[in-house]
Amino acid sequence: MAVAAVHALIALGAACLAPSCYSMPMSALSPSSDESQSRRKGPSVGVRVAVSAGAGALSALVVAIVGPWWLIPLSGWDIAALLFVSWMIVPTAHNP
Repeated sequence: MAVAAVHALIALGAACLAPSCYSMPMSALSPSSDESQSRRKGPSVGVRVAVSAGAGALSALVVAIVGPWWLIPLSGWDIAALLFVSWMIVPTAHNP
């Protein structure tokens, strides 16, 4: 029963890939166009993750020295997540 439902959903999705399903014409922009290059400003996602993880590890180390043990993973995750999310949101907020 579940397999048949999955196959029906796949067939429905494949049917909508036909050009007639799109209400707007497709853009002819290539991946190397000026518009796509402007979106790639700043470091890559891998660099952002590495820097965020390093900041989280550094904050966990500081808390390990001066704070209680149960705050170590909490501070590490919080600082890493805060840095990563703010690094993604701040440029987006300035460029609508």
